[in-house]
Amino acid sequence: MKNKFNIINLLFIVGISFVLLGITYAFFNYTAFSDNVISNVGEVYLKMSKDSNDLLLTNVFPETYEHAVYGSNNTYRTNNCIDFTVLGKNTYEEDVYYEIDLEYGSNVEGKERIDDSLLRFELIDITDSNNYVILFSDVSYNDIEDKIIYVDKISNTDTSYTRSYRLRVWYSEDIIISDSDSSADFKASNNEYDSTNSSLELYTNLYSSIKVKIYGDYNKKTCEEYINFETYNSLLELANEYEDGEDLSNLVGYTYPIYLNINNSYQLNTLRVANVTNNTSLESQSASGLVIEFTNIITEHYMNSNGTNVGGWEASEMRTYVNNDIYNAIPKDIRSLIINTTVVSCHGSSDSSNFTTTDKLYLLAPHEVYSDDILYDTGHSATRQLDYNYNNNVSTDNYSGAIKKYNGSDSSYWLRTACYDDYESFILVFQYGESFGDYAFSSRGVSPAFRISG
Repeated sequence: MKNKFNIINLLFIVGISFVLLGITYAFFNYTAFSDNVISNVGEVYLKMSKDSNDLLLTNVFPETYEHAVYGSNNTYRTNNCIDFTVLGKNTYEEDVYYEIDLEYGSNVEGKERIDDSLLRFELIDITDSNNYVILFSDVSYNDIEDKIIYVDKISNTDTSYTRSYRLRVWYSEDIIISDSDSSADFKASNNEYDSTNSSLELYTNLYSSIKVKIYGDYNKKTCEEYINFETYNSLLELANEYEDGEDLSNLVGYTYPIYLNINNSYQLNTLRVANVTNNTSLESQSASGLVIEFTNIITEHYMNSNGTNVGGWEASEMRTYVNNDIYNAIPKDIRSLIINTTVVSCHGSSDSSNFTTTDKLYLLAPHEVYSDDILYDTGHSATRQLDYNYNNNVSTDNYSGAIKKYNGSDSSYWLRTACYDDYESFILVFQYGESFGDYAFSSRGVSPAFRISG
């Protein structure tokens, strides 16, 4: 694919303005370029405006978010910020994605490095001087996935691209900083702490050193990471709105793209809002609350290689596979939204009672797909039909809405329910949407669901 870039006339100039702090930039192929370097994916010119590449804070004291932004005089601060601008032009046929990263900075001799987990960040879009947009605020260093703080893109255009950012960083600790609170650990007067407090000696020798870089890439991986980043933000917003009590019924059926990393290969899938109704009276939580399901079949797998349903969903190899292999293929930030779910499932003829498990991911039950009862399911009353299937009138007589695709074709997929009248079968949704039983050793579709919370 690289030979295609010979015809690209793409010029990037990275302009950087500094406020007390240094910053370094690099573009394309995850290589740190110096001045005027031509990369092997097109003409890319970079200009470094400073020799230092460290974002260095010395003699720092703990601050609250309010003090980091406004100080004690309620005056907007910029002395703990760096402003930088990305300038470019993209005449290539595809969007160019770039990410703003944090990296571990260099050591400062004679001083003690702050624990990075105590640093907090705010990123602001300052492109429009009359309308600053906070992209994220008061985020800890540990919460930044892979230390990528933001992903943006330059779309195909003949006009120049300009985007300006402001990154604020401060040191936060579990302390109280106040002029009025008698129990405060420190005062916050005149934009500085009470220098007469001997406890401040603990902080006078501290420093933080963080490198900030920009990386860009044409390759597919960057696009996949960008899409997953956007889906994470959308799901997080959805979860927060749900917890705030907003009516999300109009979002049932809404979809989000997601790339799964399976065997070091990215695979595009689609998530769907399957349920928003909360029903705490049910034994199983699998159709209660904010439920997200895959609209497609991810892969194929057997329920049990030994060909039995003994132990049901709880003891199945499928449950282990879904909650390990599939779960770990989901991007880490999206995994952080997935909560534990109490799941009730049917038993087969070798067992005498239903099974209750706690899962991150789970397969659906027949009643979560179809409105009416089906044969071979002893767990029907423990759960309910998902809102999405209810809205689409999915039943054992009207089952086209239950169809899912694998590699573009209608295909069968497993449910978690053991057939109660034998010891060797589980229930599945057939390729045309009906429900059938099939032998546990059969390799059929895998299409799990999960619940999320902000």
